[in-house]
Amino acid sequence: MKVMVTGANGQVGKHLSKALSQSPWSLKLLARSDLDISCKRTVLAMVTDYAPDLIINAAAYTAVDNAEIQSELAYTINAKGAGNLSAAANSINAAIIHLSTDYVFSGNNKHSYREEDSTNPINAYGHSKRAGELDVIQHNPKHIILRTSWIFSEYGHNFLQIMLRLGAENADIAVVDDQVGGPTYAGDLAQTIVKMIDYYEQSHQLDWGTYHYCGYHYVSWFEFAQEIFSAFKSVQPSPNLRPVSTRAYASATKRPHNSRLNCDKIQQTFGIAPSDWKRAINELSRRAINEHH
Repeated sequence: MKVMVTGANGQVGKHLSKALSQSPWSLKLLARSDLDISCKRTVLAMVTDYAPDLIINAAAYTAVDNAEIQSELAYTINAKGAGNLSAAANSINAAIIHLSTDYVFSGNNKHSYREEDSTNPINAYGHSKRAGELDVIQHNPKHIILRTSWIFSEYGHNFLQIMLRLGAENADIAVVDDQVGGPTYAGDLAQTIVKMIDYYEQSHQLDWGTYHYCGYHYVSWFEFAQEIFSAFKSVQPSPNLRPVSTRAYASATKRPHNSRLNCDKIQQTFGIAPSDWKRAINELSRRAINEHH
């Protein structure tokens, strides 16, 4: 089986590259510099030439605040680019797994979001990602939309890395405590995708559609920060954490207050459990301790 991965240099892409390199499948790993997914003709040429059985689209514009200013660029990558990949895959009868986000929801629901719940993005990033979902669905019946939330890892720019940097520089940090979600370790998300691919190869079919995958238990950003500093206390001193409301936080971008994704469907369909994000943080702290010594 031949698998093409876009966004190979992102935090999910790096974990995917590592996980897939240990598989028996043929791989084509593409960073942004290798393929401009917003160019329909270039995408079609690349896909036609390599002829993958499956495309994993982990490429995205993810700078939530900047998306308010660069909404056209966010839309070009997250919507148009996703549609180009989906259409190119469909042209050679290939499938596509497209990564999406909790930001397609408003965050106003009281319960955890199910796949069939109405989407209602409240910022430019969310709108661009929802448009990408619709383009993927429109262009290829053999699709999986995999929505996830609060991704962190040892790579790139994410909440874990930001907290550790701020904690090393400041004795006091204010963290939002009225947004709740499920942190997701990028390595667990990569393994989830590998399991889906393996299932597809074995059965030659999938229950196409939209799935949610995130971490459990749900926490606020403040509680997430508490867990991070508790795990890393042997590596660096823990700052004083102050809980603050979203309104008190200096950001012009609206964010969902409820980012809890319900993962029952992916568990029932594939037997895939939610990301054990606490285990992942503890493992990353153990690695940091070993490197420290």
